[in-house]
Amino acid sequence: MLVSLSLMTMHGFVYGMSFRGEEQVEPDAAFLKIFFRYTVTGYAIALGMSSYVLWTFERLQGLGFGTAIMLIVVLGFPAAIGAAASRLVL
Repeated sequence: MLVSLSLMTMHGFVYGMSFRGEEQVEPDAAFLKIFFRYTVTGYAIALGMSSYVLWTFERLQGLGFGTAIMLIVVLGFPAAIGAAASRLVL
């Protein structure tokens, strides 16, 4: 549920708000194409960085696979929002 909330928040934050200077999407581009190309890729990078941070600070040692995934997803939520915000800033 948190994964879908993160993806919806990321996509809505970047494409729902119209900021001046924002990269414009092609008018004939399909929703799924944009969603997978930008939003899912950005979320995957946020999850990768979250897992790297947890691994660096040794928070994944001794945990089961399911518990480790839950920690990565929870840390990925603020990372995803930060990634969406940084796209608008840059």
